[in-house]
Amino acid sequence: MTVWVLHQQLTPQEEQDISGRPFVILPFAGLPDLSLMNSQSQCRSLLQALHPDAPPESIALMLDRIWKQFTGISEDDTVVVPLPSREEVAIGRISGRYRYGVDEGGGDRHEMPVEWYEKTYAMSSFGRLKDM
Repeated sequence: MTVWVLHQQLTPQEEQDISGRPFVILPFAGLPDLSLMNSQSQCRSLLQALHPDAPPESIALMLDRIWKQFTGISEDDTVVVPLPSREEVAIGRISGRYRYGVDEGGGDRHEMPVEWYEKTYAMSSFGRLKDM
């Protein structure tokens, strides 16, 4: 089991209702469906096609972040989602596999099903916070 901290772009109301949300969104904005990606080289080719002017170093950084999360987050892993407006975190367990969909605005949405624990925890209970 691995613990992942996944930042979500949630409104204060969505933060309040997070326990009713059956999924967590993965930070792959601007990418198409990744379910057919079988290798890191396929992902690199996709990133190069999407960002033809990006230097190789930028592609390598994007690839490293995306590939680690895409291949690393799996069923039974724990996700921690900061809820900044509440100064709390929600904790859940990944309960299924990666899914791709399109959101209400027509944008790509990469998600994994999650079962949230009932209680949220104060951010301060984890020690000092650092903004990065």
